[in-house]
Amino acid sequence: MRSTGISGGASVSSLATIEVQYPGIVPAFPGDTVVRAVVTPPPPLLPDGGLVAEVVPQLFAAYVCGLKHVLGVVRKPKLPKITPEMTGARSLVSAVGILRARKLSPVMWCVHSLERWKRTLASYVPAHVKCPAWTWVYSTTRMGRPEEIKEALRVQNAHPGRVMAMGAAHKLLLEKWHAMRASVVRLQNPTRETVTKAVELYFSSGHYDSLVKAAQKETEGLQRFIDEKVARGEFVW
Repeated sequence: MRSTGISGGASVSSLATIEVQYPGIVPAFPGDTVVRAVVTPPPPLLPDGGLVAEVVPQLFAAYVCGLKHVLGVVRKPKLPKITPEMTGARSLVSAVGILRARKLSPVMWCVHSLERWKRTLASYVPAHVKCPAWTWVYSTTRMGRPEEIKEALRVQNAHPGRVMAMGAAHKLLLEKWHAMRASVVRLQNPTRETVTKAVELYFSSGHYDSLVKAAQKETEGLQRFIDEKVARGEFVW
């Protein structure tokens, strides 16, 4: 035992020591190995290889995502049929090559582009023009400027995949576990009986397992919600 300086001379036992002395009584810490964390994936990149026409839906989903996130514009432009004669066709081919080569997510390129438009160009266009065309966003001229790519990569690096806030069930489970731990380690001269009683104050028979299942179910739902938003092209970063 080690002294903690608690008034009255109380002492605290190491939880690890108690777990070794009395295995199977203290429930496992409900971290990632027990309840999987909800994770936002990194912004999606274009797949390697394949025809430009195959990734056009992803390019346009990124454009629509950026419009809503940056400008609050909800729009669903009709996907054009890619032909050599189409306006912007060469730009799309060039854009795909640059995005692939620089490992730059179309979503982050669009967010960067639309933020620049909002800061520097929006005040110079007629009031009825709410957003730039996709041909401006993916223009060869803009994507050929190293400073534009550098800035877009900076935006991308600022929005990596990350662990999201946990759900209410997982928070409750963690709060109860930490309270239980505090109760257990404050036992003086712990025995199997006193440790069991301290644990059961917070986790009666089967209660820990039921809370874990509730937290796991909630986490799976939250992860599915995030994944579905990403699949729809929505901004979650």
